Amino acid sequence: MQYCGLSKQILEIGRRLSESAHVIGTGGNISARVRSNPELFLITPSGLPYETLRVNDMVTCHVDGHVVDGSRVPSIEFKMHAMIYKARQDVFAIIHTHSLYSTALAIAGRRLPALTTGMAVIAPEIGVAEYAMPGTEALAVNVVRALGANSAVLLANHGLVVVADNLQKALGFCEQVERGAQLYILSHIVGTPTSLTLRQCRELKKHLSKIYGQKGRGSDGQKGKNSSSH
Repeated sequence: MQYCGLSKQILEIGRRLSESAHVIGTGGNISARVRSNPELFLITPSGLPYETLRVNDMVTCHVDGHVVDGSRVPSIEFKMHAMIYKARQDVFAIIHTHSLYSTALAIAGRRLPALTTGMAVIAPEIGVAEYAMPGTEALAVNVVRALGANSAVLLANHGLVVVADNLQKALGFCEQVERGAQLYILSHIVGTPTSLTLRQCRELKKHLSKIYGQKGRGSDGQKGKNSSSH
């Protein structure tokens, strides 16, 4: 297969989603945009369990919404993925799950506000896309509209969609949103959740972009030549 490395990444993410119960059986779908040709993306096939998938099972699609290559039928949501990629040039990975707590909020039609610093990085508030039948253009349109410039959106009576600039980050967003949904539901039991304001979310993103991670250090963790001594 032409994009073997990207297919292997999708396979690994799929297995991790299945093991952590973000998806059950053949539910959900994963795709990744080809960086060397951004009009193309790879997506999981329809109706096959993640633990049985192989590299050659991935299907190559065009952002205009048609299949380019592959021996399998693509996920029924491939048009939704295509429409997101077409609308968001910054997106290189999409994961759609049926995560338990996130889906519970989607069923209730409840937006998920940012309650923690991790959630603030994803969106000040995660909206709910209006219900439409799975695999339809109507659902794709609703998802793109509700997603906007955010990194996650809930699908009414269906599940969760996250987007990111790579698969690992998208997986992290899935975990953050699911954790946030769980905290939101649990905090309602003991009181009234206090969400972060839009201003606080913006300040947090700016603050974390400056201090979080191994900035100024090499792969061995040592300070680079131009690093500050503080």
